[in-house]
Amino acid sequence: MSQLGWVDFSSDERNKVKLVLAALNEPGTLDELGIGQIRDAFANRLFPGLSTIQTRAKYFITIARLLRDIQNGKAKKPRNPHLWLEQQEHLLAEALVRIHGGVENGIIGAESIANGGVGRRPSSIYWNGLKTFGIVKSTLSLHEFCTALAKNEHMPYIANSDHQEGKDDDDDVHLTKRWIELPDQIDNWQADDNLKISMAMKLFLQRSRAFVIIVFR
Repeated sequence: MSQLGWVDFSSDERNKVKLVLAALNEPGTLDELGIGQIRDAFANRLFPGLSTIQTRAKYFITIARLLRDIQNGKAKKPRNPHLWLEQQEHLLAEALVRIHGGVENGIIGAESIANGGVGRRPSSIYWNGLKTFGIVKSTLSLHEFCTALAKNEHMPYIANSDHQEGKDDDDDVHLTKRWIELPDQIDNWQADDNLKISMAMKLFLQRSRAFVIIVFR
């Protein structure tokens, strides 16, 4: 019996192969004509940061919030942020299934949470988009980004600039940059009402014209 194997030189390459293998298990993903690479090249140029395996736009914000909690110290500093993020994504899938039940499509991992955890993780699916849209201000891979968070590399301090006599540098340190900046300041963003991925559609009438505005909570 023949087997397929590969050698990966980075976590990014390993995640890409895992995504491809996961896609092959889904109906309608075979590329009999071999034009998938051409399609993907056009898609990346026309719709950068977006992919057909992205199921809900809300994940862009949810994954960024998880990473921001580590960055801002709102989550207990994990020894391994990458493993912590994987665990949080499993808990996220469980929470979304509990909130929406079986009436909402697009919950990543809904069918696999009972079989050892989420296989195709939202962070790997949305990571390129998070960087492309500037939600995460970094060029690192997801694994490298988590490693940098663990080392506090996102917290470059600058010393007391005026060097006042009798004042230590540590008395006047402050953060000079953030990798993740979001406009919301929701402290309880993991509450059910804030976590749900369903879209709220509102219809506004103005001068006999109908405008549909999609609002993401």
